[in-house]
Amino acid sequence: IIEAMAYGKVILGSSIAFRGYPVTTGLNCLICDTLDDYPARIQQILSQPEAYHSLRQQAQQFAQGYDYRHLYRGYGDLILALSAQPS
Repeated sequence: IIEAMAYGKVILGSSIAFRGYPVTTGLNCLICDTLDDYPARIQQILSQPEAYHSLRQQAQQFAQGYDYRHLYRGYGDLILALSAQPS
């Protein structure tokens, strides 16, 4: 999910698919728990180019928070700080 979002893809999935991620349907993803409703949700978002574009941008921004370079930056800073301390 995160990798697809990083590429600016609009993700449609169930609430179970997104469990553990603090996403908001209609903002950075589309959550739908009824499989029969998927075709209508896909058609709806494709018929609204501005909303589709916004979802893509918001998904990409959301995914940036999960970039390993961002996530592990704190560890690098900690290691540098600890290595600079006298033994």
